[in-house]
Amino acid sequence: MKWFLIITLLGAALAFVGCHNGQYPTKLVIDYTPAVKAADFRITNEFSRWKEDNGGYATYNDAISLQRLIDGGYQEYTDNGLVEGVYQSLSTTDKLNMKVYIMDFGISDQAAYLYNYKKSRGDSNPMAVGYPDSVAIGYGGSGGVTVYAHFGKFFFKVSNTGYTSYSTAISDANLFLGFYEKMALGN
Repeated sequence: MKWFLIITLLGAALAFVGCHNGQYPTKLVIDYTPAVKAADFRITNEFSRWKEDNGGYATYNDAISLQRLIDGGYQEYTDNGLVEGVYQSLSTTDKLNMKVYIMDFGISDQAAYLYNYKKSRGDSNPMAVGYPDSVAIGYGGSGGVTVYAHFGKFFFKVSNTGYTSYSTAISDANLFLGFYEKMALGN
């Protein structure tokens, strides 16, 4: 019995040391985001006044397919771990427009990193958008706003135009963000 115990302990110690080769993880990262794919965020009938534009939906999962959708800057996404994404363009009968990019970065740390990168490059007067600025921030533009946000492993860029009031533009962007947050976090 004594030899059995000694051999078992020695074997366990050797297995532990051999498996790690002296390298021990310094941080355990667990992403609790449910198994949601970027394509699950497609707006269909969730908001009655918003309709998808003809040809206003596309998916992407590499530099070439993303480059077709945006005018430059695709590398900041692909170089930072983009797994897949969707683009959707929507409008209302009163000529309001919403362009949405939803990007899955696989882990929440990467989505947060890209959000902070975008936030640091934004103008010096960001707008509060109803979320803590560690989660979402907006920037005003000509007749609308662009909002960057991250929920779980997803990064979002929501841009709208056609507005005469920033508060209405932010309100509509928040409508979309609320929907995306529930989907991303499984609420």
